[in-house]
Amino acid sequence: MLRNYNGKGNDLGQEGAITRFLARELGYDGGSDWAEADMMYCFFFSTMRNNGVSHDGQEFSVAALRDAGGSKMEDRPTYQETFRLNDLDKAERSLLALDYFEERLAASSGPFLLGSDPCYVDFGIFYILFELGEVNNCTDWREKFGLPHLGRLLDAVAAKPNVEEFLASPRRMPRYERANDGKSLYTYIEGKLSPNHANLT
Repeated sequence: MLRNYNGKGNDLGQEGAITRFLARELGYDGGSDWAEADMMYCFFFSTMRNNGVSHDGQEFSVAALRDAGGSKMEDRPTYQETFRLNDLDKAERSLLALDYFEERLAASSGPFLLGSDPCYVDFGIFYILFELGEVNNCTDWREKFGLPHLGRLLDAVAAKPNVEEFLASPRRMPRYERANDGKSLYTYIEGKLSPNHANLT
């Protein structure tokens, strides 16, 4: 919830509305390509954010990708081929989402989805890729799943000023242990840039 977001005493709720509002205020809404950015955000939210229900769920799961075998790389279908009716497991559905953005990035002048400047969708994808690459998850995801353009996006966002500082600060949402069965108890775990647990208040 953003309290008094417009200076008129009004509060702004809902993750998507807050995200779009902040993107516009901070200049990351895609500019003249705002509608395309919004389209990609809708896809990101319904897949990689599991419609806001969880950071790890039926449509996208870091834990499922962590535990996936190498055979998941071979002959996987596209999102367009599967659409809504499929019998794919969580890892395979997670790869569909990653492949969609890999394809979008391959068609972009890069390194971001809309070209040389990042939009809010790039930051959302970055945060998930950063977690996917943690030492207790899947550090070799670029090679294992054949996603070089997403790797380039990760590096480009990481090189932005203040990003590493934010990731190492208490302002970052703490990491939690992810279970493949969807029963995560949100047990805190440290990561490569997480502040020491004892220093969190």
